[in-house]
Order: sequence, then C-alpha cells, then structure tokens
Amino acid sequence: MDKWLSIGIIIFCSLMLCTDSAYAANRTFTVVLDPGHGGKDDGARGEFSFEKDICLRVSKEVYRILGRTNPDVRVKLTRNDDSFVGLVDRATFAHQLKADLFLSIHANSMDASTSFRDKVRGCVAYIVGNEASNQNMSIAQRENAAIELEENHYANYHGFEEDRAEMYIMSELLQKRHRQQSIDFAQQVLQEMTTVAHRLSGGVHQAGFLVLSRATMPAVLVELDYITNPACEAFMNSDDGCSQMAQAIANAIVKYKHLNSK
Repeated sequence: MDKWLSIGIIIFCSLMLCTDSAYAANRTFTVVLDPGHGGKDDGARGEFSFEKDICLRVSKEVYRILGRTNPDVRVKLTRNDDSFVGLVDRATFAHQLKADLFLSIHANSMDASTSFRDKVRGCVAYIVGNEASNQNMSIAQRENAAIELEENHYANYHGFEEDRAEMYIMSELLQKRHRQQSIDFAQQVLQEMTTVAHRLSGGVHQAGFLVLSRATMPAVLVELDYITNPACEAFMNSDDGCSQMAQAIANAIVKYKHLNSK
C-alpha cells in the first residue's frame, strides 16, 4: 500500500474516532441488519435449504418485531429480497445511514470432509480482529469468498490479502472505540439466543470478516446455528425457530440501546 495512502487512512480513521458524542446522543437509534449472502450467493447449504434464505427470513422477522414493539428504533436491511449485495456495499450502506449498530446475520456450516459435521451445533458471535484461531479464519475466509462474485471485486478489495497487516491496522483504528460495545452486544445476542431460542452458545470470537472490517460503528456477525446439523437446519427453517431467534436478536438490540443511551 502506498505510504501516502496509508497516512491518509490513518488521518481519516483518527477523525472518525473523534465523532461528537453530543451529536450521537441526539440522533434516532438506527440499526442495520445485514442478511448474509443472497442472489447468486447461496451461502452454506443444508439438506433442504440455503443459508441466504434463513438469514433473510430471520432478519425480516426482527424488522417486524422491532417495528411493532419499538418504534423509536429505526431498522434498515441491507437487502429485502433474494438479491446479491457486495460486502463493501453492505458496510457502506450502514455508514451512509450513520447507523449506531451493525449486525450481519448468517448460518454456520462444517466442511463436508468433517466426520462429525452433522453433530456440531451452537450460536457463535464474531467481532472483527486478527486474534483468530485457524477455525475462525476458515469461517471468515468462507464468508469473505463472496467478493469473488462481485463484478468490481478487484477495485473494491485489491490488496486485502496482500496488505492484510495494514488492513487490520485500519479496521482496528476504526473499531477501537467501539470494541467493547461490539463485545457487549455480541454477548447480549448469545445470552438471548440461549434463553429465548434455546441455542447453545459458542462464545464471542475474533476473525477477519471483511464486512465487519469496513464498518465504522459497533459491528457483530452472528452465526445462528449449523445448517449442516439436520436438527438445527430444521429448527432454523421452522416458524417457531425463526420467531424465537428473531425475538432473541430483537431483545438484544433493545437492551443494547437502553444501556448505551445512557
């Protein structure tokens, strides 16, 4: 990466971290829900369903719940139908709305070569970071692979792999102020998913999710459960499962808003 471009990024990030808190306090609380994948990007595949459809259905249900119970929360979706949206466009959408919170919703999977792939279960939450295990990096690489489906992916992501260290420096600067908020929200999501949707908690982890690295607000990616586990796939596609998971996420958003409005 060019030296002057790097300096420019650092200056930009520094300015972003100096946002006037009084201005933020007087704004309408806005949350952007990002249903993972979509269109030509199916995401993970189960026995009878696609990740993209589960993500959209749950996201739309969260939208409906909050619209009915919390009119003071403005909810926007990065996609409202089975359409393809680039990773950079998802984060840009949240940035343009000056969102207070960004949540990317996904369904997890295990590699076909894994002998116990149909047994693994649990809800996992991620924040952006480079302190990742090999398994977390593998999950991030699978989700980041969607960039190859974008027509202008070279222009949008050139240098993402080659300048990984500098990319993380940029994202760390942007996320530094929001790290604890992201962690707090991720933990709240897992707690609600455990109590309301009866999912096992896989904990909060760090990984290099590109969609999170471009966010300029508290940002979390949640893997609802494993689509490669038949029982979990059936639950995520059921009316009760969708309703419970959406209610859990809605509860977490409301509790996060209440705590951070102070």
